[in-house]
Amino acid sequence: MPTKAPSPLRSAGALQMDIDLTTAHRDLWAWCRAHNFAGHDPYDGLNSRLFQATPFRKSRAARLAWTQLFKRSPVNLRNLVGVPRERNAKGMALFALAALADYRREGTKEAEIEARERLDDLIAMSLKGFSGACWGYNFDWQSRSFFAPTGTPTRLAGIERSPMRRK
Repeated sequence: MPTKAPSPLRSAGALQMDIDLTTAHRDLWAWCRAHNFAGHDPYDGLNSRLFQATPFRKSRAARLAWTQLFKRSPVNLRNLVGVPRERNAKGMALFALAALADYRREGTKEAEIEARERLDDLIAMSLKGFSGACWGYNFDWQSRSFFAPTGTPTRLAGIERSPMRRK
């Protein structure tokens, strides 16, 4: 019976590396905190200072093409055209859920403070003037069928709490 050849990954040591998930989690959380939980979104291209300074900002076709360029480009063009890193309600909701999970798991005062801070951040990002808590994207976005300016209430999976009706 022939013997099975060793996996090239195992022999290279790739699968034998010890992964300390606690350290990885702590380091990633520290990095996110150091960046104020801000970053880019695949659809945030319309936040470009360059694009907003052109007449193309009023064109549906140009907005759609510009958004797709940023979404599909293998090169990150955001710094080149002035798309700032920003906080996003969906991202903050996910950070809040992670902080709550940490608090449930650890039960420490530090974990409780972190969870409360993330939840406070999320509540502060809610849109005003509606009958319930709601959130929207921190950027304009153009779909094939409609345009939604920054702050338009949307149904974001994981953070919708109530119907979004204007008061």
